[in-house]
Amino acid sequence: MKEARNILGPSTEFIKSLRQNDMPSKTKYSELCTAPVQEAQYLASCTYEENTKWGEGAGFWYKSVLEDAMTGYMLQSKGWRSVSDPFFIAFGFVFISSLVKHLCEVVDTGGSVRTWLNEQRIWKIKSLTCFSYGVADCVMAKLGLREASFIPTNKAEDSNKAKLYEMGKYDFSTSNMFLVPLVSAVSLNLCCFVGGVARVIGVGNWVEMFGQGILSLYGLIISYPVLEAMLVRQDKGCIPLSAILTSSFFVVLSITFGYFIF
Repeated sequence: MKEARNILGPSTEFIKSLRQNDMPSKTKYSELCTAPVQEAQYLASCTYEENTKWGEGAGFWYKSVLEDAMTGYMLQSKGWRSVSDPFFIAFGFVFISSLVKHLCEVVDTGGSVRTWLNEQRIWKIKSLTCFSYGVADCVMAKLGLREASFIPTNKAEDSNKAKLYEMGKYDFSTSNMFLVPLVSAVSLNLCCFVGGVARVIGVGNWVEMFGQGILSLYGLIISYPVLEAMLVRQDKGCIPLSAILTSSFFVVLSITFGYFIF
């Protein structure tokens, strides 16, 4: 009874009537109509469902348009049941097989698992920085918005950079123009992963969130050097606070935009 009250509210008479409805052979119509008028008014009040599971785990879902709720109710009433789409296996196979293929190539050429992981990380960093800006620069040059320019970079050996290399640390001492997109993507992925885990714990829809959670977790593993440079490291190769604050602004803006749109 205590569990039922937490889900359906404190009305004992209402809970009893629901239990009787589960056993139609033992239910009499007159037994369902004995609740006093005060009890009915109490149930009809606009605050009855507060601190209960109504709208989330009981009754119609509140956060849905009417058409979706009615369609789902009609399908469930006719015996349809929702099913974890098996076509997801095809996407999972392509994703995993591409990673395994790359791993086999690295190991076959004398590399290690750490070498493979670093190559994955470098590919992601390049994709979010120089590749993205390279594509944007090429498109703008083709459209006549700007001319292609090539600026030579400093190739002189730096003792601090060499020391970080020997320690196996990533060097993020570069322009914020490259850091902000990278840090923004990693931070947004971290927020989505934490929000997804909280949603699974609260709602329990781990079947629907499984694929998204695994992909987001893989992204966090690949992005570990970035997270380390943001939150842990204090050397000259860490990510500066200005890049973190700018990226946080874009992350908050993206989450706010997504909240109101989706």
